[in-house]
Amino acid sequence: MTHTTTPDGRLIAAQNDHHALYWIHRFGGMTTRQLGRLAWPDQSAGLRSAQRTLRRLTDTKYVERRAIETGGYIYLLTWKGARQLIDQGVKHVHSRGQSRLRLVNLTHRMIANEYVIDMILGGHNVWTEHEIQRGLPTNFPDIRTPKGQGKIPDALIKIQDYYRWIEVEHAPKKRVRIQQILSLAEHHVTFNAKHNDYANHGEFIFHSLIFVVPNETSLRSVLRQIKARNMDPNITGYIYLDYVEMSSGLVWKGSSDGPLSAQQWFALFEQHKQKI
Repeated sequence: MTHTTTPDGRLIAAQNDHHALYWIHRFGGMTTRQLGRLAWPDQSAGLRSAQRTLRRLTDTKYVERRAIETGGYIYLLTWKGARQLIDQGVKHVHSRGQSRLRLVNLTHRMIANEYVIDMILGGHNVWTEHEIQRGLPTNFPDIRTPKGQGKIPDALIKIQDYYRWIEVEHAPKKRVRIQQILSLAEHHVTFNAKHNDYANHGEFIFHSLIFVVPNETSLRSVLRQIKARNMDPNITGYIYLDYVEMSSGLVWKGSSDGPLSAQQWFALFEQHKQKI
């Protein structure tokens, strides 16, 4: 006689709860759609799984939901959810949870989160915007602009022994802000392996800078600033722009075909005889 083993529903629910709490902890709040595509990427019913799990975690007060201006909710870790993760041995969990988290510049955060989800699903080792704002990774260097202002990336991607600095530009910044970021790139991104300066950079050798831009206006704005700076081609070859799509309702549609270097974007505009 053949015996079949029926999955324990309670065990599956507990595993789903853990995964949801873990990802919310790392991202500093997630929407149902974000959690669904990250925690259940191989399931067509991932959104429904996320809905059921978040409903259960809300009822048991492990997470709280907060309405956002575009409609829907973002889910945050409560102190009870934080305690659950701490008891399960998860590191760097804030004991008070995320109830006091201020969700400013929501569009920027959602684009950064969605881009990081894509990178995680692609198998990359990533630090989220929320983690970096909380001081992770712990050995991240103190990087400052020429005027002494501290600067951190919107996400970090580790590839072998190098790091990619991710900068989200969802709205055209003032010229001085873009120039500050480009100045940081010139000083903190190592563009050639033979120039690795471990004495100044420690473990952090930034291989490249990627501007994530969700509209043509931001794309052109960044390219204009790079062009105006008249940067060395050996540097602009390691500054990338990734054109992504995010609806006005903060629904992610993903990136186009991956990041292209500034040099490649310049060539595309020239090919199609368009001014930047």
